[in-house]
Amino acid sequence: NGRIVNTTFSQNAAATTGTNIVGQGGALVISRGVIAITNSTFAENFATYQGGAIHAGGAGDPLRVVTLTSSLFYDNRLDLTHTNPVTTQWQGYHTNRPLQNGGNNLQYPRTKAPDFDNTVNNFITTPESAILFSDPLLGALAENGGPTQTRALSSGSPAIDAGNNAVCPATDQRGIVRPQGGGCDVGAYELLVVLTASPAMIDASAPVTLTVKGYGFTAASIVLWDGTAVPTTYIDLLTVQAELSTAVIGVPRSALVTVDNVSLTAATVQVVENLQQIHLPIIVR
Repeated sequence: NGRIVNTTFSQNAAATTGTNIVGQGGALVISRGVIAITNSTFAENFATYQGGAIHAGGAGDPLRVVTLTSSLFYDNRLDLTHTNPVTTQWQGYHTNRPLQNGGNNLQYPRTKAPDFDNTVNNFITTPESAILFSDPLLGALAENGGPTQTRALSSGSPAIDAGNNAVCPATDQRGIVRPQGGGCDVGAYELLVVLTASPAMIDASAPVTLTVKGYGFTAASIVLWDGTAVPTTYIDLLTVQAELSTAVIGVPRSALVTVDNVSLTAATVQVVENLQQIHLPIIVR
């Protein structure tokens, strides 16, 4: 038995130039074994024939069982000159056949019409209803921290908080602690979310509306100013606003801003006296 966890497979290829030789499994070929693939990312891999990302042989072999959990498949490809989409059902542009479903997997696109548009082997698992079909908003392969390159999730990606928390690794591929928000993210990358507050500097003597940015906010979210709950307005998943009176703002210091129902790193706001004087322009005559 084997496990693949927190691994990125990006832009690999199983390619051939001859018409009688086929390329299978652009990123990974599994010939034997009971394999669990968890929180891994397969993006923009290519094969000339079957399994743009994974080729796992035929179904029904008890010595060849592959289970996908919280894994992400994005824009893997096949070669039309080797695979005839009109006459064959064995397309499989992500995986050469549906693999075992461990839950919380993402596939994009769903199919590649008009060339690879059947639903026999173009789904990474069965049933179809268990797959999240949505653009994961992946960044390019890059140095995003940690010892190896990764494909980052952008803010607003449907992969965020959509993983299986029951089997979620303690960290992502880079060593970032999981989860960062309400749940683990799908794939090898966990989006590091921290709170930001604007304005970042306020006057102790003037009430202010504070805009707090983060992720995972709800209508029940309450902003805490140095641990004290303040009137909060929910804007959307990424934004809330807090009303700070002078009594709440208090004396000059560095104040911590948190939100009660998300586990995100606190933002810091600097409280000063006479803010307008601090920002007076210097005029040289």
